[in-house]
Amino acid sequence: MANQLAMDKSLAINNLRRAGYSQRRIAKTLGVSRGAVRRQLEAESSNRTIAPTVPIQKRTLQKLC
Repeated sequence: MANQLAMDKSLAINNLRRAGYSQRRIAKTLGVSRGAVRRQLEAESSNRTIAPTVPIQKRTLQKLC
């Protein structure tokens, strides 16, 4: 499993990015490649799910009231 990041580095990448670090700075700080940082951030963003929003129609709203 040499090609996978350890859990602590994965979490550190996400935390540092949220703190405003650039991908290059994260890679240098953690001693990993920029590609590994990029892949981790892409994987993290694809894991986020966003609930679909459906506009409420007037008839549905009237039934609720």
